[in-house]
Amino acid sequence: MTEEMGRYSDAVKSKLVKKLDDGTHIYEGTLCHPWTVEAVSHGGEYCISTLPAVTFIERIPSKQQGYLMGCIIQAVISFQSNSSPKQLDPIHISSHYLNPSHPGQFEVHVRPHRLGRRYSNITADLFQQGNMCITSRVIVGTLPDPSKIPEDRSMPSLALPHPFATRIPFRSHPAAGNIDQLPSKLVFRDCLKSSFDHAVAERTLEKMKNPADSDGGLDHAQWYQLLGEKDGERVGLPAIPFFADLCRNTPGILPKDIAAPDSLIRSWFPTLVLNLEFKLSLSSLPGYISPTTFGVFSVGRFIWQGRHEVRSEVWTSPSEIGTGGRVDPDWREKQFCVAIATQMALSIPIEVNKRKAKSNL
Repeated sequence: MTEEMGRYSDAVKSKLVKKLDDGTHIYEGTLCHPWTVEAVSHGGEYCISTLPAVTFIERIPSKQQGYLMGCIIQAVISFQSNSSPKQLDPIHISSHYLNPSHPGQFEVHVRPHRLGRRYSNITADLFQQGNMCITSRVIVGTLPDPSKIPEDRSMPSLALPHPFATRIPFRSHPAAGNIDQLPSKLVFRDCLKSSFDHAVAERTLEKMKNPADSDGGLDHAQWYQLLGEKDGERVGLPAIPFFADLCRNTPGILPKDIAAPDSLIRSWFPTLVLNLEFKLSLSSLPGYISPTTFGVFSVGRFIWQGRHEVRSEVWTSPSEIGTGGRVDPDWREKQFCVAIATQMALSIPIEVNKRKAKSNL
């Protein structure tokens, strides 16, 4: 990781610069180039992933939308630091992306709507040069401590070891995984370490062999480790949208030789709406959980004329990537889902993006 990249935790920071009479607080910060994407490369690049029977064209995400949501969440957390009653955590955020954003100064306008005893509802809008780029509604409250959920009988919970509790869908331990080389053209390649879970891809291929016995859909699983943070320091909640947006768009993981049209290789997938629900408090995670590594499990089921949905789950990791050593046989029983995100996105030819870039010159 180069010094020019900077820490993600620093790249989402903003400061309070103004309070308006209607209760709006205005926070000002800077979108940093390594964590966002200029017009031409918006939507990411592609890399090849080969399994014994098929080749996938996999989109390496731009993670612009996740980074921008992280900036909004950081401003909301700052706003809530003086809230009464104390509701310091974002519980759910829904963001509509109205206009493209670019590296440079931004403002987040935070305004409360309804204050409740357990949950409150606020608006947080991101502006650049006077234009609203993103409008968001945020529910704030207090995230639960994962260690106390099984003990709390006041509200229903499906937590391990309950037989109906969801286990982490990964099959490959990150410590034993190979480190994937991200394409050299990607600005953020020095910010991440990555490992692809081939077992999940093979499971997707099994659906192709017996489609009549399958519910369909495309799955993808990949470990990501955020580099450059302070040693041993756990990332904060604003980093979770960044990880969630590292999911694979459904058209981009279609098997190229079987179902994917050639036009997908030259397409990008702009997000129109991104919703994210936080499940647990990160500060309360057990010590054996990696502070900077997460698994992103993506599921896509529908594509209609390019418009598609993608659902991603962000899971904790038992270790950093590629460290080797002994693997706990029960590691899957000890992981937590920290967030669930859904997106609505389009498929647009890359030539459209290039024309927009030229028009801005």
